Amino acid sequence: VVSLWSSLSPRLWCALEDIELMQEALDGMPSALLDIPVERFPVGRRLLLSAVKTLVLLSQTEEDAELAKQFGVYPVEIDRLRQALPEALNSLAQVLDPLGFPQLEQAAKDGAAIIQSGLPLEAVALLDLRGVGPVLAGRLYEQGITPNNFRQTSAEAIAQVDGISIKGAKKLLIGAEKMMQRRYSLHRYRAQTDQRPWNYSIEPYRLRRSLELKHRTTPNPALRTVYGGSEERQVLRKLDKYHCSCPDFAKRQLDCKHILYCKQVDKDQEILQAVADLPDDVQSSLRCGLATLWQSVNRRLPW
Repeated sequence: VVSLWSSLSPRLWCALEDIELMQEALDGMPSALLDIPVERFPVGRRLLLSAVKTLVLLSQTEEDAELAKQFGVYPVEIDRLRQALPEALNSLAQVLDPLGFPQLEQAAKDGAAIIQSGLPLEAVALLDLRGVGPVLAGRLYEQGITPNNFRQTSAEAIAQVDGISIKGAKKLLIGAEKMMQRRYSLHRYRAQTDQRPWNYSIEPYRLRRSLELKHRTTPNPALRTVYGGSEERQVLRKLDKYHCSCPDFAKRQLDCKHILYCKQVDKDQEILQAVADLPDDVQSSLRCGLATLWQSVNRRLPW
């Protein structure tokens, strides 16, 4: 939301070569805003593309020099954005607090913390624990300790992290219980206010992206080379199990767009029915329409 503010500086404009990189990042990014049809955003399309580029760039964990090379910007521009966005996000949180939007308020605070600390989204809630700063949260995350599994982790295991004693680990476990109770109440608030008519466990935006893919066969009949994204991926089928070489599958161990595509080729009836039931707003959503949006801007169509 903050990235849409016209006063945000510096502004990162979107080039054609950015589209695939941005699209790949959005496939695995949970966001109700990204699922809104492009036509509903009350801003210019060029500004909308810039906001998505800013979102994607600042959600990455690579060093600024590498990010600058990938996205065709200067490292100093990334540094200036990292300084400007947290202040804006914290200001947004202060506005949302008295208005009664606790889940959005927390999202704004988390966004500021992610940019300032460099932690990924799944680790940022560790900063809620008393005595845990970005460095210690990073060490916990590197050891596989996240907010989701913190309470199931023993004090002895937590104390193996550099900078935490067994006494400190026990205090953190008590704090984690309170932290997750508060976070759960925010999640429950969201569940009551974010209802979507979709009756499948498959994420619709990944399914929509799978429709753009193609494949080549290999000498191994169980192995396909899937292409159509930023890079070719290998999908292996073993009986009814699929495995993909893409980072999305490696991270989530759930069906990625490449596996969803292969299941369509293999005539999986559930997947085929889900494709038929894809809502129209998924087809026209910001998440799935970056290429079309870029073309409309560069053909000088009305904003």
